[in-house]
Amino acid sequence: MTFKTDFSSHTSDIAKKLGISVLEAELAIERLQNLGLLTKDAQGKWQKSKGNISDLEIASRPGTDRHVQILNKASKAIREQDFNMREFHSVTFCIDKSFLPDAKEKIRHFLEDMNLLLESGAREEVYELSVALFSLEKN
Repeated sequence: MTFKTDFSSHTSDIAKKLGISVLEAELAIERLQNLGLLTKDAQGKWQKSKGNISDLEIASRPGTDRHVQILNKASKAIREQDFNMREFHSVTFCIDKSFLPDAKEKIRHFLEDMNLLLESGAREEVYELSVALFSLEKN
């Protein structure tokens, strides 16, 4: 979001853009600062301080909370966003669990490739790309 030309560092503006409360925005900014992902520049504006990180680099609980938030936003987007502005797909299959490590590695490479593609042009709007691979069975 900090790359957008119309980005405002005001917490209220960030909250409005993301559809969250000011308190949620403040807490998110604090978490990003603590992770070393967000700093202020010489003019006092927020800026991304390092490249993208994966959930593997984030402690378990914050990563879990983030995924729940993203899935809630995805559920809302299905109902509210124009079909041309979003993409949702899902497939259910019975798998050989020995392929899971390879599948997870391919997902990570796919996400890296998409990051390179989508961040290479003009940065006009913030999007989320989420991929989930999980068992539907109760273990």
